Amino acid sequence: IAECNREQIEMIGRDVRAGLGVNARPVLLDELVANPASALAGAWGVVTTDCHRAEVESAARTVGLPVYRVALDPDFPQTILRWARSRDIVMVVGDERFARVFLRFLGQLGAGPEITARVRIVLPSRLRAALRAAGDDAVVLVSPLVLRDVESKLPPRARHLAAHWRLAQGTLERLRAELAYDLAAKREGHA
Repeated sequence: IAECNREQIEMIGRDVRAGLGVNARPVLLDELVANPASALAGAWGVVTTDCHRAEVESAARTVGLPVYRVALDPDFPQTILRWARSRDIVMVVGDERFARVFLRFLGQLGAGPEITARVRIVLPSRLRAALRAAGDDAVVLVSPLVLRDVESKLPPRARHLAAHWRLAQGTLERLRAELAYDLAAKREGHA
């Protein structure tokens, strides 16, 4: 799984592992671009989103690996936008690079600066400060990647919501079909 931040890599990887039963190894985009042969050693293919598909395809081409596209479910960011119209959102994640990517994506969905300013994406170490700044009415979403790190920092009355941006419906089925086809073609070529 190749993306620019560990948050998305792990989210996608978890769905791919659970849905397809394959070993989905994480590869940061920077590492992939810097040294494709090392980053992709032992891999059979690369999974990414449209956001970085051109970069991933360019790097994977140098080592002869196929690239597979997955789509993220649009409901998650739309829900964040709905909430942010009336209250602050605090998202706690494991990789701060996710903040830049996600806020840019919200802007591409039409969120103006007044909306994106209400979305605070922080590492666990900054959670308490973000909660103080956001106020009591804030929605707090915690990535499953850091839930254990922040459970004790959440307000006692807070309703626990797990933030998880899942793959779009049908994506795993399409990926399974593409992998099966490529595997059959590869076996046919070796027969």
